[in-house]
Amino acid sequence: MKLFVFNTIFIVSLFFCKSNCAKFPTEIVEQCPYSDSTCLARTINSILPNHFNGIRKLNLVPFDPLKIEKMDIVQGGNSPVNIVLNFKDVDFLGLSGAQVKTVKGFEPDFKNKKVEIRVTIPIASLLGNYKINGRVLVLPIQGEGRSNLTLTNADIGLKFLPKSVMKGDKEYMQVDKIKLVVLNLDRLNIFLGNLFNGDKLLGDNMNEFLNENWKDIWNELKAPNIVQQCTHGDNSCVMQAVNYVIKNYPAGVKKLGLVSLDPLKIDKMDIEQGENSPVNIVLNFKNIDLLGLSQTVVSSLTGFEKNLNRKKIELRGLIPMINFVGNYKIQGRILVLPITGDGKSNITLSNTNFILKLLPKSIIKGGKEYMQVDKLKLKLSTKRVFTFFSNLFNGDEALGENMNTFMNDNWKQIWPELQPIVEDSIAYILKDLMNNIFTNIPYNDLFIE
Repeated sequence: MKLFVFNTIFIVSLFFCKSNCAKFPTEIVEQCPYSDSTCLARTINSILPNHFNGIRKLNLVPFDPLKIEKMDIVQGGNSPVNIVLNFKDVDFLGLSGAQVKTVKGFEPDFKNKKVEIRVTIPIASLLGNYKINGRVLVLPIQGEGRSNLTLTNADIGLKFLPKSVMKGDKEYMQVDKIKLVVLNLDRLNIFLGNLFNGDKLLGDNMNEFLNENWKDIWNELKAPNIVQQCTHGDNSCVMQAVNYVIKNYPAGVKKLGLVSLDPLKIDKMDIEQGENSPVNIVLNFKNIDLLGLSQTVVSSLTGFEKNLNRKKIELRGLIPMINFVGNYKIQGRILVLPITGDGKSNITLSNTNFILKLLPKSIIKGGKEYMQVDKLKLKLSTKRVFTFFSNLFNGDEALGENMNTFMNDNWKQIWPELQPIVEDSIAYILKDLMNNIFTNIPYNDLFIE
């Protein structure tokens, strides 16, 4: 894939003009002003289908097929996809059908100014020789032969940082750091020939298994780059990345240490309100499913700067519906009425705005910096709270129904008494969840420098 990356960059860099630029072949390609994203995208989209055999005058090599000498995929022992997969003499087909959607960057002063390119490839195939050994999900795999991997509707994000290089009295652009991420993929078709020393039955079954489970396999192979990477402090980009993960990975990402978000499993949560409160209860929850977090929308975000030590991070957003479903036990008094019960519960918060504030600190492990959430504060503001407790008053249906009605009619008086404890309990859970992620990945690996 490296050749694809650098060919793409080379094609783009041809088209923006400088007053002292060398003789430019305008008879072949259109030359664009600095930062003219529309012109750059248009010109690249003209080159891709018409000059895929390369342009010798510009030293642009053929790119459809794009020749890749070798490509290695090594997946560690903690992953469900634990393989060593080596490709050789690969033809990468499909770039001539690619469409550049957006181009950002290429300013007159381009030094350390991030460049972003978004590309969609309808069909891309990698044909070549392979060798594989390891385990995919629950099955061992071994083979060596011809392979065909086909990606359908691959949405690719490419980011790089350029730097200036002077040769003679002229300025040239050099790519310093680069990241390529497949942001979305509609389908991956896999064929590996000669699996298991040519055993056709085992090979056919394994290829069928790989194609039936392609989504799980792909998610393992592409993590941790499951979203576009951002520069430090790029609040808009980080916010988009957070929203993307929340929406697209509710079941979590094991390789990142991200547990299931929807439902989020909570072993227990205790609420104890003292005698001086109108809501004087001991309420114990167990085996809770917290539902609805996958619908969270973060609307603003600040922080995640390069120097993270003691720099506050803040997220604000909306959760349309939160459900706490699980077992409960309650004893005490709510406003003027006694309450007791033990059974199933459902507490629902509707249209809840949140403010989440983190205070990070830097920790060093193995010479690398990791982020740890030191303090976390959560503030909730909800439009409505609905409660249901089954088996109140030892199963007395009339008393139980009346108490549930009473709590829902008086939620505005009850919720403010419980809110601080609920916020602290959820904050404690979120702190553990976040630290499980951030202590798995070095802080700077989360960003493009």
